[in-house]
Amino acid sequence: MKQFHVHINEKEEFIINSKENEAFSICITNNPYYKEREMPTTVMRIEGNRWSGEQMDNLEWEEKILTKGNKISIEIKDSYNKASKLFKDERYVKPEDECTFCHKKKSEVKHLIAAEFFALICDACISECVRLINEKEKT
Repeated sequence: MKQFHVHINEKEEFIINSKENEAFSICITNNPYYKEREMPTTVMRIEGNRWSGEQMDNLEWEEKILTKGNKISIEIKDSYNKASKLFKDERYVKPEDECTFCHKKKSEVKHLIAAEFFALICDACISECVRLINEKEKT
């Protein structure tokens, strides 16, 4: 099985199995507000997604705080070592669509029309646009 072995200072910290229906990313951020610490903190996070048909799960592995001098390496190899335990494995629930302009939810309006570039507009906002255009044309 293809596995990703993530090392910090040559110590193996994470083992992630590579599966056809999963994707993951390794992100290193310098966060000035990390868990109310006084100093900016550099954090390595590994997170991803798993797909099953139309459903998706959000995945997270435990994060690690990095300090000056840390060396990170990633080794990709075929092995059957035990994978690191997931810290979070939650089903993704898509939020209800809403109007891009007034932010009313689809359930609160008569019509919600999809436009290009992921914009949605409701019938109330369209009516307001028509009113403003008509008003402008009168002047």
